[in-house]
Amino acid sequence: MLVGTHHKMGTVLIEQILLEIVKMQGPNASVAKPHWSSCPKSPPSSPPTPVRRAPACIDEHVQQPPARQPWVHLVRDPVEVAISDYQYSRTGAEGWLRAPRCEGCPSLQQQLLAANASEGLKITCERVVPSVRAAAALYRRARREPTCLTIRYEELASAFDYTVERLVAFFGAVPDGHGAAATRERLLRAASRHDLSGRGGALKAHEAKHVSNASEKDALRATLLGLDGCGAALRAAQSALEYPASGREGLEATSALRRRWLRAITVRSEVRPPQLLNTRFGSEVSLPVEVIDF
Repeated sequence: MLVGTHHKMGTVLIEQILLEIVKMQGPNASVAKPHWSSCPKSPPSSPPTPVRRAPACIDEHVQQPPARQPWVHLVRDPVEVAISDYQYSRTGAEGWLRAPRCEGCPSLQQQLLAANASEGLKITCERVVPSVRAAAALYRRARREPTCLTIRYEELASAFDYTVERLVAFFGAVPDGHGAAATRERLLRAASRHDLSGRGGALKAHEAKHVSNASEKDALRATLLGLDGCGAALRAAQSALEYPASGREGLEATSALRRRWLRAITVRSEVRPPQLLNTRFGSEVSLPVEVIDF
């Protein structure tokens, strides 16, 4: 099970979901990262197990699709990537944030804390634009390939169960047969503890620290998009990733519209999952652009 992600596009979240899948394969389950090159070989397929035995591997800064293998590409609205990076870089405890950037230089965190919001967001934008451009370029290349399933971070935030079902179906993680429905249900129940809505309970500490503060995002978003050069670069990446340009966050829709969208992406046995599930905004099987409120 290969997943490709990019900076601040949900790597920690997808890792925890994959871990719930491989936990059902047996003890000592783990998810390999930071590159696909660290992925172990698939274990023997017998004896049969409720969940297909396959290693789960994440490339955290994916540049190229894997050769002739199914894979999931996780993407996120570039504007929200920049805001999340800015917020996390100011408060995170990881060593690279606090390490001096050169001899006698302040760390990135010190730089951001000493700067006002406009200056800090400009620093952040210069850091994230190459990453979101790389994500957009790979998306444009792979989005129609039957071996690639695109999942948007916003889908995990607004339609968690359905999105996890798409992931499980795409990888064929739960083979058809006796007990398959019950196994899928157990997987969804286990994965729900990582639902960003908090429906499955409080997020674990290592997950919660990667969830950014929503209350201050509107002001940051307005400042970010008003920066010369930066706003245009992020808008261009938004367009390339087929996100509607706006000043708000998230996949918010009325209940009826959301149900219609979810019905459209529900797995049906008579359709090959990659063809049905590799949805994009504005296509015939996803929520129409005009009713997506970002």
